[in-house]
Order: sequence, then structure tokens, then C-alpha cells
Amino acid sequence: MHTHFMIKKTLIALQFCLLLCVTPTLAEPAGTWRLYNSYTNISKVEPIGNYIFALCDGNLFSYNQNDHSVAEHNKLTGLTSQNIIDIAACKTAKKLLIIYEDYTIDLLPIDLGKEITTIVGLKEKLTAKDKAITDTRINGKYAYLTTQGLGTLKINTLNSTIEETYTHDEVIPDDERTAMTVDGYKTLSSDAKPDGPETNRFWKIYLHDGKLFCPAGYYHYEMAADPNYPILTRYYDLSNQTWTTLPAPNNTELGYEAVDANCMAFDPNDATHFWIGSRSGLLEYRNYSYYTIYNCDNSTLKSTGHLNNNSRVLISSMTYDNSGNLWVMNSRTNTPINCYSNNSSTPWRTFPHTNLDFTGRNSIDMQEAFISTTNGLMWWVNTFGEPETTSSGIFVYDYNNDILHKYGTFTNQNGENIEAAKVYAVSEDRTGNMWIASLSGPFYIDKDEIPSSQNFDSTPIFHQPVINRNDGSNLGDYLLSSVPLRCIRTDFANRKWMGSTTSGVFLISADNQTEIEHFTTENSPLPSDEIYDIKIDDNTGIVYISTSRGLCSYQSDISSEYGTLEEDNIYAYPNPVSSDYTGPITIKGLYDQCQIKITTSSGYIVHKGVVSGGTYTWDGCDSNGDRVASGVYMVLIETPEGSKGCVTKIAMIK
Repeated sequence: MHTHFMIKKTLIALQFCLLLCVTPTLAEPAGTWRLYNSYTNISKVEPIGNYIFALCDGNLFSYNQNDHSVAEHNKLTGLTSQNIIDIAACKTAKKLLIIYEDYTIDLLPIDLGKEITTIVGLKEKLTAKDKAITDTRINGKYAYLTTQGLGTLKINTLNSTIEETYTHDEVIPDDERTAMTVDGYKTLSSDAKPDGPETNRFWKIYLHDGKLFCPAGYYHYEMAADPNYPILTRYYDLSNQTWTTLPAPNNTELGYEAVDANCMAFDPNDATHFWIGSRSGLLEYRNYSYYTIYNCDNSTLKSTGHLNNNSRVLISSMTYDNSGNLWVMNSRTNTPINCYSNNSSTPWRTFPHTNLDFTGRNSIDMQEAFISTTNGLMWWVNTFGEPETTSSGIFVYDYNNDILHKYGTFTNQNGENIEAAKVYAVSEDRTGNMWIASLSGPFYIDKDEIPSSQNFDSTPIFHQPVINRNDGSNLGDYLLSSVPLRCIRTDFANRKWMGSTTSGVFLISADNQTEIEHFTTENSPLPSDEIYDIKIDDNTGIVYISTSRGLCSYQSDISSEYGTLEEDNIYAYPNPVSSDYTGPITIKGLYDQCQIKITTSSGYIVHKGVVSGGTYTWDGCDSNGDRVASGVYMVLIETPEGSKGCVTKIAMIK
């Protein structure tokens, strides 16, 4: 997203600009959201005025027939909800009727500068009858929505009210809309649509080589109702903000259909060499092109249930070690640990561990494999097994000496058992602690208590952070203990971003004591409260979030510039600040708990505060709440250690 500011060509404005530091062109204010919606499959088009609105994959865009431009319409542009199921053009009211999956109804004026109105009567109606909409008709100023069990709603599209509800015996007026087919739209517009991913289907996400890689997945026990999805992996180029789909193997040449892209790994010595783990074997890519596949025929990999079936060779996670060997987790087999090295005469090796009861088809689903930067051990979790209470757990592996241990029961610092029947992920924070996302919330192993391979049998304490109630009782509660978590990622300030299976995203402070943010579909543009994965770009502070309904990102206030106080890395955005801008002015690259003062060029203090994290926001007003005058303002910092200085300048233009 780029924001452009028009500056009058006056001597004063030129002087302002000469005083400014150079700022990154792609910088966005903290708190900025983006949605990465798919517009591949157009299912319905509705012409109205100079616009044609198109519904595709639950998303909406418009095509302007005058200038041939396209525009996305979503929660970021003012829509109330998401996952659209139907649209209808109301020519009399000059509005587009939008019906969502949750039965919210929006009326979008074709004069896009006017306010969107919302009808929630159907959504909020408490009834056991079926609300499903079976027919939509537009006649004059009225929209008639026929439901499965509630009759027909008569909506006045001019004032956005439900005027009547008819029984099923009433005669409903004919539909007066002008029909347009999808093919007709494609011919008229040359198939114009916004750029986006091929589908809204996402699973794990990866940052590599300036790109966000997104396998469509997934074969996982929780998604058993939707397996066998054709191999699909896309990547989003962060520099030019475009989507590309990686080529897939030819199923005819392969002899079977390759399905369910689950995971990826990237060669540390060659940015264009990477791997995709699927339900049908291990795919190798070179120079961003499909190269070959490994399965039962040419590797130590096995198929589910020990059958010689290449279409069922399940790869669930992978990681490279420090010597450049690729470790491949071959789930639902009795030999899940495999290693590939192209520098060996026998490139494939397998490491069976019968003492851990790898019995095959229903015993292990190895997710989130990675090697700790602190202790050098390999970690992963088993998210599935029969019975779950004995099979789910955390695995720690000394791969140099082939020593493996599993932790299947968890006792916290108070000697209490953590009822974590499912563990979804393990990850390492900035200090070396190992965090576990589980059905019972988060817990962690302190870095100083992690067993070595010589004493794996000594069970560590699994700490549950305690939040003081601050009510005088000296009691506390375990952090998010009732929230099922799927993933935990740590940003540059060691804050924890926790993705839930049901409750959206939580941002927890570095000391694990404060819930800084809790994003849900109700209070943010999150496509779904079911989170699959989170990745954080440390360079920019952007947090990418994969959900069951699609992908989004959030510009956080922490990046790799956090805590450095190097003037080259500190900047304000927007800068200069135009007279018509009323949003927050964001200052990035600061130091946590610094005292900040904003002064005039003569030294008069107009604003002061304390930095929380690595970013500070200012509303452009003085201590009385009045907008400051035109001029150049100095941003002064005093660190907790007592260092002082001017770190940047902000130009206010009126």
C-alpha cells in the first residue's frame, strides 16, 4: 500500500522536506491491516450504474466501466462482515445488497463516498427455524429475501429497514434486475479482477527470499473432511506485491495425483532450492521450478499403513540442520524420521525408534519440526494418535547421536498436571525458552531447565505463566489456560503472538503478564477466528496470519530496528504531515520505556510520553489537545540509561 501526499511548491515546504530523514517507501502505520483475498472464481456479477460488482470465493470487487479500474470491497473499506454468499443490484436505491454467511446484510451505495448501511435483524433473530436464504428478488425500492423457515423479508433499500415478513403463501413480485453472466462480464472487461492468491485456502506459511510462501495444504486429522486437494503452493513477492503459483508435477507422468501440500523447507545455501512436503511424497524445486519427487520408489520414505502406495506418502514437516542435511518427517509410518543429504553416496537414511511405539497409520502426525538455535536439539510435536492421551506429545531429538525422547505428560511449577490432550506446536522464544501451544493454552520449558540428551529422562517443569488478579487476594490465573492454541510466535521484542483454534489472535507482553491485543473477527479484519499459522517479518514488523478463511497481515509496532536507537533506522510516518491528515503519526525504531518529547525548533515542548515497545504514536496535538501549527518538530529521546538526543524530525504542513 502506498500513500501519496501532495505538497505545495512553496519555499517553506521545500525547507521542511530538506530537513527530513529519508523514510522507507513501503512503511505503513502501526495497526494497518491487509487482506489477501482470492478473486479467481467469479460466481456472480451484478451491473449497476457505471459499475459491475463481482462475487468470487466469498469476496467482492467492482469494475468501473468508465476508467476500467477494479477495486476491492471488504472490511477494510467499510463492509460490516465477511464471507459473502450473495449480492443483488438495487437500481432504484443505487445500492448493492450484500448478504453474508452470518446473515448480516449490507447496502453499499454505488457512490462509494457515501455511508454503508447495515441490517442485522435476520442475524440477531433468535429462532430454531432455518434462516438459509433460498431466493433474492429486487423490485423497485424493495428487496425480497425468501428464507427456508422464516418466510420472506421485505427490505426497503432506500432506508435500510425490514418493513414486513411474509409467509410462504404470499405472492412475491418478479425480479427486475438486469441479468449478466460471468462469461459476459469476462468478455466485456477482459476478465479484469484484482491480483490475489489462487484460492483462500491456506495452511502453514513461510518467509523466504523476500517472499511469503503459502502451501494450500493440507492433510491433517482435523481437516479429514477435506483431503486430496491438488498440489498448490503460491508465493507473494513482498517487493512488488504480486502473487505467483508454483508449477506442479504432471500427474500423468507421475502415475498418480499429487495432493495436499502440507509443509516446506528451504536450502540454506541456495535460495532458489526448496522442498514441498505433501500427502503424496516429497517434491523438490530448483530455480522455482518443479524438479523431482521422492516417494517409496527412490527413498526411505514409506506410505501410510506400510502400503507401497506412492500417492499416500505423507510428509508433515521438515527442517535443515547446521550441516545442510534435510530432515523429513514421514508421518503415519513406523519409521517417521528420515534424512536426505546430497553429499553422501547413500543420500537417504532412516532412524527407527521402536521403543517409542511408532506403530504406523494412527500413531503419529509430526508437526512443526525445527532445530533450536540455543540448545542445538531438534523439536517437534505429535498432534494426533490413538489413543490421544498417550500418543500426543513433544519430541526432543539429538540428531547427531540419534537419541530421541518424548514428553507426553506435563506438570507445571505448582506440581499440577496440565490436561493437554493435544499439543499443536512447539517454538523457541528470543531467550531460548521452548513454548508449547496446546488444547489447554500455553506453557513453556525454561531455557535453563531443558534436559540434554544425556539426561532426557529427567522430566522438566512445564511453566504456566500466572497473571495476578490484583484484587488484594494474592491469587492469580494461568495465562489463557482455557484457550486452545495452535501456534505461538515471538517478535523482536520477545512478545508472544498466539493463534487460537477458536478465539483469534492474542498478543502477550514479553514478561507474559499483559494481554496487549486480542484480535477476533468481531473487532478486526481477521477472516476467521480459527488460526492455522502466524509468521512475523522481523525486518518490517509485519505479522502474517493464516486462517481457515484466508490470509491477512497486521503491521505491528516492533521490527528489527527495535531498541537500537540508530538514527538511520528511526523515522516518522507519514512525514511530512499534510493538513488533511488526521490519523496517528507513527515513530518507529525506538527503545522500550524511553521518555519521548516532541518540541518546536525553539525547544518548546508540545508533547511528551513513554515509549511502549519500539514504536510511539502521536496525534499531532499539543498538551491541550489542539492541533500544532505548521513547522518542523524535534523528536527527543531519553533512554532508561540516561542517554539523550534528537532522533528524528517531523514536518507539519498546513
